[in-house]
Amino acid sequence: MGTLQYDSKQKQLTQVVDGKIKAYKDPIMQAEAQKLHLQTWFQQFGITGIPIETLVVIAYPSTIIENIHQDPIAYEKIIHTASLHQRIQMIENKYQRAVLNNSTIRKIASIIHQKNDPLRTDVRGKLNIQDHHLVKGVICKKCHFCPMERTYHGWTCPRCNASDSKAHIQDILDYFLLYGDTITNKQC
Repeated sequence: MGTLQYDSKQKQLTQVVDGKIKAYKDPIMQAEAQKLHLQTWFQQFGITGIPIETLVVIAYPSTIIENIHQDPIAYEKIIHTASLHQRIQMIENKYQRAVLNNSTIRKIASIIHQKNDPLRTDVRGKLNIQDHHLVKGVICKKCHFCPMERTYHGWTCPRCNASDSKAHIQDILDYFLLYGDTITNKQC
């Protein structure tokens, strides 16, 4: 959203929205670093020679992209989602001959599947949070009173009388964060 200004000399991206400026790391450098990490990771398993392309895709079509120094690399690497399909076609045309055989593709799929280990952070242990530290019940988004009361159509706050049919959703997400990715009906 707003305007993104890419500065290839300073290696940064700035976002201007409603007169406010926010600076970010160079997204092209970030993508190249991720490419290097992926190549290094593949090498651990004896997989080399895979062409890996990098691209920065801006999701919002209303975002204006300014290439401050008219850097030709930025024109190649930073695009809007609307031109993504064209860029993919260009990449497909660039690599006409098959680089990987079916056996290598299966090996890569197997390695990714085996090594896919979702991040599980013990938030309670890390922050030394005990159960008695937690406020139990559904919290009113309007006045922050807890607990809201369960009604036929959702939840009602006894303090401010606000009602919300989905007030419990944040509590369930918080539960998953604190206790793990499963919950029983009784726990819920």
